Amino acid sequence: MGALDKFFETLPETFDVAKLLDPDVEAIENTIYSASSTYKYFPFSRRSFFAKPQVRFSPREALNDEFEMSRRWREISADGIRDYIKDNLSVSLPAAFASNDLMVSILAESLQENGQVLTPAQKQQAEAILASERGKLFMQNQLVATQQVLSPIVDLFFTRLEANFDTMVNDVISPMGVFCVTEDPLNQQMWAHYADQGRGFAIGFDAQHPFFSHRDGATQRHLLKKVIYTDEHTQNFWRNPYYLFLVKSSGWAYEKEWRMFKKFKDSDEVIPAVTPEVHLWNIEPTMISSVHFGYKYNEAELVADMASILATGARPRFYKLVVNRSEGTLEEQPIN
Repeated sequence: MGALDKFFETLPETFDVAKLLDPDVEAIENTIYSASSTYKYFPFSRRSFFAKPQVRFSPREALNDEFEMSRRWREISADGIRDYIKDNLSVSLPAAFASNDLMVSILAESLQENGQVLTPAQKQQAEAILASERGKLFMQNQLVATQQVLSPIVDLFFTRLEANFDTMVNDVISPMGVFCVTEDPLNQQMWAHYADQGRGFAIGFDAQHPFFSHRDGATQRHLLKKVIYTDEHTQNFWRNPYYLFLVKSSGWAYEKEWRMFKKFKDSDEVIPAVTPEVHLWNIEPTMISSVHFGYKYNEAELVADMASILATGARPRFYKLVVNRSEGTLEEQPIN
């Protein structure tokens, strides 16, 4: 066990950052996309998808909502987190300095970084020194000195954090792209806005495919996060940081959107000739569950595109949308 692990063992069980967050954060974390398929609308210009299935993770400036990933909070004061950290460190530091095993581990790791190895005999000698009255007094003086500088250091960190908040936000957002999908493949507004007034297409993806999750050992984390539609602003950014990534105004609620994020550096292909750059990820054909062709899709190209996607190994269900003017709805008709 390393020194850092041993330090965490000294933290009080009440050290729970979740107490600083709004209950909405836990609700967001626990909301999982449970449907079998999720959908992405494409314009007709993206027909290359059928021969080479790829999806784009878009930067903030390429999204159609001008208020994307912008300020939806009233203040950025970190006083709550600042005080919380101070209070918990006031409990954990004395416990850490009183742990001879932890102090020796820190010493051993520090020496190892400089190419020196602390032998078992030297470790025993160090533990004996720390257990002596002189050693205890020395550690007590070190604790007092640390506690005296701790509060100013924490204050300085958070003061700089608040002063450079906008830069920090941009540094977090700029390396990342967002992939937006929806629950609904038959939404009239979506077909008009994102699929060339019905001339484009919508792809259904297997929402339970590993592409939409991250597994670390036995732990699986679902990457799709549900967008929140509200005109309200959270009081403080630090109470719900998700307001930066997952909140849109209520006027967009018809989109029924879910999102996932990836770092641009991990993309499979980059098209630098446009601004902003296009970052593409390859899609396994087996995760394509359906294809909806728009109600104005060119029939001749429809047949060719079906052949192209089947040639990749995909086996989706095919549909052609029709306009039911008497009912005012879009309907899907299976293509056999």
